Amino acid sequence: MKRILGLAVVVLGAGGLLAWGGCSSTAPVEENTADAEADGSADDSSTPLADTGADSGRDSGRDSGKDSAVVVDSGFDSGIDSGPFFDAGPPAPAAGSPCTKVGELLTTYCGFCGFRESVCEATKVWSAPGPCQGSVAGGCTPYASRTGACGNCGSAPEVCTTTCKYVQGACIEPAGACAPGTVEFTSAGCVNPDEFKSRSCGATCTFPAFSATCAPRKLTIAGTVGASVRSEFVLDVAKTMKKLDEFTTCPNAQFDIGLVSFFSVVVENTTGKAATVTAYNRPAVGGAELDTLIWTYNGTTPPTTDAQIKACAKGIADECTGTLASNICGNTMEMFNLAALEGITIPAGGKILVYVSGYDSTVLGKVSLVLRTDSLL
Repeated sequence: MKRILGLAVVVLGAGGLLAWGGCSSTAPVEENTADAEADGSADDSSTPLADTGADSGRDSGRDSGKDSAVVVDSGFDSGIDSGPFFDAGPPAPAAGSPCTKVGELLTTYCGFCGFRESVCEATKVWSAPGPCQGSVAGGCTPYASRTGACGNCGSAPEVCTTTCKYVQGACIEPAGACAPGTVEFTSAGCVNPDEFKSRSCGATCTFPAFSATCAPRKLTIAGTVGASVRSEFVLDVAKTMKKLDEFTTCPNAQFDIGLVSFFSVVVENTTGKAATVTAYNRPAVGGAELDTLIWTYNGTTPPTTDAQIKACAKGIADECTGTLASNICGNTMEMFNLAALEGITIPAGGKILVYVSGYDSTVLGKVSLVLRTDSLL
């Protein structure tokens, strides 16, 4: 049995769509039945816009000296012609209209890159077309164009390819845009070395002025599941502690050999619900892939004695979750570098202390701490 294809011809190249040879009203091309379904098939998955918030895990990348928009190059050629030359071919024949070859199958385009079939009946009339198959959910018409949101309050051109999915071009962000949820601290104007002024990047991707008062560093978890807050901290030789052994667990942690640099931050839950969060490290903007450990304490009082330090609440995390090819920490060399601690619970209205240290005394520099809200119950 043979079927007749009434579809347009797609020519694809390495860059995506190159051309779509339009079908005309000329006679359809015959093709073996075994090959026709492959020609009519299409990927039915959609291409959603990028995080995120969810973590996406992206760092803010701000530069106060910028005086123009930031272009984030995705490698997409936004100069692709999006002219209206897509031709889906002739429509399906009307049911009951005459045909000449009994058993002949006619495949026609439908939906977004989908197909349906009509058959020439024994009475030499076309059947009603079958259901549309392979149409891309949430798809688009090839060569259609639009502007999509991207990055930190940015926008990017999008063109629909011949797979009926949009691809996004270079993302243009406003100058000085920050990632919503990012918190910055400064010791400027503060007397106590453990107190800071702070400011948080808002939904419009801009920072307000720093707080007028100084206080211990604090991060407030996001009130939406999947959303994150983050900040950059410094592992400095000026602030060290006894290293905790990563092969022991809280609340019965033990010390390892040597001193390591560390920082701590108060984490508060103001959502009114019990929260579960994941704390993880990512490279600071322009920073290196550091080797870190993460653990927590209940309350906001820093431990001072050896016994208090070893009686931590959760941890000690020494590696990230996922795989080297795909992990929330951004590790590219080994999973035991930047760490992640999952399943941290914070009661409604509660506060905890999150500690991060280097793996050994050589681990120094800036690193990001991200807190992702995983559940609110």
